[in-house]
Amino acid sequence: MKKTHRIKSIVTLTAIIYAMAVPCTIAVTTTWTGSADDDWSNMANWDNGVPQTGDDVIVNSGTLTLSSATPALTSYTQGGGVLTFTNWTTKLEATTVTLNVGSMTLPVAFTNSVMSNRVWIACTDLTLESSASINADGKGYSGGIALAKAPGFGPGAGAAYSGGGHGGKGGDYASPGTSGGSPQGSANEPLSPGSGGGSWNGTGGDGGGAVRIDAAGTVTLRGTISADGANRTGSSGGGGSGGGIYIACNILAGTNGIVRANGENAGSNGGGGGGGRIAVAYDTNAQSSAPKPNIQFSVSPGTAKISVKDGGLGTIYFPDARLLTETITGINGQLRGFSSWSPNNLVISNAWLRFSSDGFQLTVANDLRIYNDSGRLGLGGDAFYRSGFYYSDMTSSPSLSVGGDLTLTNGASLYIYSGMTNGVGINNGASVSIAKDVRIEDASWIYSSSHPTNGGSPLFTMRNLTIATTNSGFSADGRGYGYFGEAFQVGNGPGGGAVYKGGGYGGIGGGTGGGGTYGSSNAPVDSGSSGGGWSTSASSFGGVGGGLVRIAVSGTVTMDGTISANGSAGTGGGSGGGIYMTCKALAGGGGVLMANGGGGTGASNGSGGGGGRISVSRTLDKSSGISTYVDGGINTGTGGPGSTGTVVWGWIPPTGTIILIQ
Repeated sequence: MKKTHRIKSIVTLTAIIYAMAVPCTIAVTTTWTGSADDDWSNMANWDNGVPQTGDDVIVNSGTLTLSSATPALTSYTQGGGVLTFTNWTTKLEATTVTLNVGSMTLPVAFTNSVMSNRVWIACTDLTLESSASINADGKGYSGGIALAKAPGFGPGAGAAYSGGGHGGKGGDYASPGTSGGSPQGSANEPLSPGSGGGSWNGTGGDGGGAVRIDAAGTVTLRGTISADGANRTGSSGGGGSGGGIYIACNILAGTNGIVRANGENAGSNGGGGGGGRIAVAYDTNAQSSAPKPNIQFSVSPGTAKISVKDGGLGTIYFPDARLLTETITGINGQLRGFSSWSPNNLVISNAWLRFSSDGFQLTVANDLRIYNDSGRLGLGGDAFYRSGFYYSDMTSSPSLSVGGDLTLTNGASLYIYSGMTNGVGINNGASVSIAKDVRIEDASWIYSSSHPTNGGSPLFTMRNLTIATTNSGFSADGRGYGYFGEAFQVGNGPGGGAVYKGGGYGGIGGGTGGGGTYGSSNAPVDSGSSGGGWSTSASSFGGVGGGLVRIAVSGTVTMDGTISANGSAGTGGGSGGGIYMTCKALAGGGGVLMANGGGGTGASNGSGGGGGRISVSRTLDKSSGISTYVDGGINTGTGGPGSTGTVVWGWIPPTGTIILIQ
């Protein structure tokens, strides 16, 4: 039935004349009756006329397209069907928006020259129930054109074969000019769609779309908001990056909700798409008095295959740490927006967190436990360099302080990314201080990353250390002085190798022009240097030096695992890094310490990196069978291998009383 009561009662002649000129309306309830894919503005598809200002709108079935902004509605309720937003300025505006069943979505992905789209909701309160979704998967910038070996579209487009970038960098392919897309957009106000991956024998992956929610009141999420990269065709090609999801509200609420903007996996021969960006800009005072929501957030990168690279982890912005619990599952991303957090205890499982704000301080009053393959925690790592690793490009260094024990088990990982150091005092660019004991077991690792140009490195202090199995321990492999992919570039670091030549540290880099030695054999506090490269192709980069693993233990080290700081292979191999460990007692057997140089892969005159430096000082030694390796890297060309590094087993005199008799 059409609207028959929009004209108010007229009681005066003046009012009648005015009403004849400007009709006055009252709000009604109007329901979508169309079944085919049709436009919102088609009057024939509504039982009470096209929605007007103040109306209550109901959509229970069918498909409809919204191509321009709605008037200010009183309510919009969806109990089924699909609402598609087209055009960037299209906005659904209502006091309350409720999705009980059904979905909101976007048209197909678009190129740089075509009008882009987003889901945009402006309201007071939004409720998304468990059977409803806002789906922008693969609705951002398009991937590269099929069979053309072409780049994707968008500001973070991946080159041919490579992943698109957004919150995280797109994964690289190994050939010249095939870098993954760079990070783009804003972490605290992510309004942009994701970018496409490059193509090979099919299209590149499409980027995730954009979702914007402006709510003056409460956003309650029990369903899913998704803007993943998607829709790669063919067996190869780069993955599309995750899109952008921006939620501005007074309070965020809900249970079992999901918000995600993951990068797409690559094909059999391409780079993964970078993770997207999610921001929830709630009012911190209002949120503090509300129940803590139980919502999963994910901006995971897409994975790669063969020798190419995964995409980079995307960003998640919160104004503070109120949404975090002391047992974290289901959150994957670089957390931005606050610079410290102090939980009483912390357990991380099935979550990948990286606190990457400048000088982030994580202080756990009691115990920190990270477990299973999906349990990963990182501090720092806000910047990426082309050799494949992250570092902290910050004015302040990150720190982790634990008042109790640190335990990693069942494949867990802890990543510490060093900032720059001024070279004064203990010379560290990040600090990890554990008041009690550290235990690493069951394929779990602590990764120590040095600054790639400055050499600042983490310092680990603890009471006792146990590395329980040979497939667990500390790794700084290829995490020292870096290589940035410029043509004919000399390696970084004090022992950087000339073009094609190996980096040096404890041993000289291979070939004429190989890097020289530097630092101390007794107290190696430096990371290894990179070898020289040849071209801008990733396959012609110089190898990265090994990083530094520096551990100070006041009690006992039980060494049944691995500590590794090897240089990586390259046109000129990176040198081995440094291992510097001090303790009161050394125990265990069968452990391995190694800081080998990386191999030289230059076809004609590539050279190996020099070995690194290892120093272990203890007061009491109860160990047996601990092996050390500081070999120079081999050469595949005529440049020559790197030289052997240094190993020092030192003693720390016991404390006690000294009596002098004169």
